[in-house]
Amino acid sequence: MKLRFLIIAGVILAVAVPGRSQTSGERTPRFQFEVFGFGATLRENSVNKAVGFQSDRQSFFYNTYLSYLYNVGVLSSWKETVEGTWTGFESFYPLGIRLKYNISEHIIISLGAERLGAKATTNLSGIYDRNYADGSADQLSLEFKPFELSVTGWTPMIGVHIYEPAKENWSAEGGVLIGPLFGRIVSDSSWLERGVATAFNEESAHLDPSRTSQGTTRMEGTGVGICLEAEGHLSFFLTRNIGIFGAVNIGFRTVPKLSGPGHEIRDGITTEWDGEWGIKKTTYQRAWETLTSEYPSNDWTTDPTAVRTGNFPLDLSGIWIGGGLFVRF
Repeated sequence: MKLRFLIIAGVILAVAVPGRSQTSGERTPRFQFEVFGFGATLRENSVNKAVGFQSDRQSFFYNTYLSYLYNVGVLSSWKETVEGTWTGFESFYPLGIRLKYNISEHIIISLGAERLGAKATTNLSGIYDRNYADGSADQLSLEFKPFELSVTGWTPMIGVHIYEPAKENWSAEGGVLIGPLFGRIVSDSSWLERGVATAFNEESAHLDPSRTSQGTTRMEGTGVGICLEAEGHLSFFLTRNIGIFGAVNIGFRTVPKLSGPGHEIRDGITTEWDGEWGIKKTTYQRAWETLTSEYPSNDWTTDPTAVRTGNFPLDLSGIWIGGGLFVRF
C-alpha cells in the first residue's frame, strides 16, 4: 500500500514539476536502483479448485441431502442460515527490487529479486433447521474457521535490457529476465460439525444433534521452477537522477512439482503423511446424488478410495501492470 501511494505521488509530481533534461557533456550515472510493485490477476487455474471442492462438499452433504429428505417425505421443511462465503484467489501484488548497470549507452544488465503471493481466507458457519413429517425437529451446524489457502513465490533474477536514453525527460527500455522460482503452497483448515453421523443416508435422517466432529488439516508443499519475463518500461525523470516509471510485464512462472508434509487431527486421532502434490479425484455416491470432484492435494492417506488423476504445477504466469521509483548513481 505504501509503495503504491509513493508511485501515485510520483506521478502527480511528474505532472506538476518540470523535469531536468540531460545536458550535453554531463557524465551519465551507470548504476540505477529500482523498487517496484505490480497488480496482477490470477488466471483460472487448479489452485482455486481446493476451495471449490469444499463448497461443493458442503452443498452435497447438507443442501442436496436435506432437499432429498424433503422430497421423499421425511422432512416437512428445512431452513439454511449461512454466514460467510467460500473465497478463492482473485489477484495479488508482486513487489521487487532491482539494481541495473549501464554497460553501454543502450545496453543494461540487471540483478534483482521479486516476491509474489496470494492468500484466500474463508470463515464460514451454517445452521440447518429440520422439521420432520412426524412433528419433531432438530438442528445441524457446521463451521470452517478458518479455511486458508496461500501460494507464495520468490525469485532472484538477472536481466538484459535495451535502453533508449532520456529525451525531454522521458526514456524507454525493454528487457528479458530469468531466474529460479521458489514456490510454496499451504492449505490450512479447522472445522466443527454438530449433528452428524458416521454416514449420510436416508436411513439416518434423525441425526443425533449432540454428536460432533471436529478437527484440523494442514498440507504444505514446496518446489523450484523457472521464471522467465519480458518487461517494458516508460520512465520520467523528476530530477537528473531520480524518477518514476510505468511497466508492463509478461511472465512465464511455474513450479512443475511440489511436495511436503501434511497432517489431519480428526476427533482426537492424528494422521500424518509426506507426499507429492497432485490432482486428487474424490467420488461420493449416495442415494440422493453422486458428487465427483478434482482438486489439488498431497493427502493420499486418509481417503483410500481417492485416485490421483494428474500432476499439480503451481502456475503463477500472467501479465502484470505496475510501476515504481528509481535512483541513478
